[in-house]
Amino acid sequence: MDKIRKIGSVLNTDKDGFIINESSLDKIKSPWREAVEEIKQAYLDNLKDAVHSIYIRGSVARGVAIEGISDIDTLAIITKEIDRSWVRGVRTKLNKKFVFSTGIEFGFVNYNQLFEELFESRFLIKTQSVCIFGEDISTQIEKFRVDVNTVSQFNRKLKEVLNNAKNGISNNPDKEDIREWCRWVAKRILRAGFVLVMDKEQVFTRDLYPCYEIFAKYYAHQASKMYTALELAINPIDDVETIVSFIEDFGFWLEAEVETKFAG
Repeated sequence: MDKIRKIGSVLNTDKDGFIINESSLDKIKSPWREAVEEIKQAYLDNLKDAVHSIYIRGSVARGVAIEGISDIDTLAIITKEIDRSWVRGVRTKLNKKFVFSTGIEFGFVNYNQLFEELFESRFLIKTQSVCIFGEDISTQIEKFRVDVNTVSQFNRKLKEVLNNAKNGISNNPDKEDIREWCRWVAKRILRAGFVLVMDKEQVFTRDLYPCYEIFAKYYAHQASKMYTALELAINPIDDVETIVSFIEDFGFWLEAEVETKFAG
């Protein structure tokens, strides 16, 4: 079981208040670089001409990943419908090979939907990602400030996220898959909690401990439950009843709180 460490950081802003993207290809160091290269090749081998561009985001892209603590978040911009059946097998294989990472996340965004519908994807690409293949679409995305306008765009589908996790976990015989769902939904809960108070702090982060710590500053009465989310994200479990109960209790409380704040 991994010990929870008080690590992580927030993103800086420039003199005009826009979030600075601190990601860079030069910051992706060994052994993460070797994993990134294989992940890129897996996208290309399986998606072929459907790939517009591929991105790495988060701590790996900022050069601050910690072995045994950090995962590898990736995203492919695609130009047409694809078969995703390969993802699970490839992810399992790469997770076993690159054991210094806590997991590898594959993501897909349709190019035609990116600018019309997918605010969060645009935000992540612009502020926290580095392009490792193809045309860097971040140059076409608007800059972002940490303000109410930005904050209000997040978490609009939190209920859908929570229900998807419940459905993915319930009646699932695969314990490894349950743990993946557990880690995924716990991270989403942590980051949703942070976004709820982001405008108060005037900073941005996706790092897990800062998300917990900043949320707890404003919601002390729910701090212990958010700490549980942190524990589940770092050390995911396969106890279906416990995970579902946590989602139904704290997850849906958080969703209601988000809806109240951003109603209308």
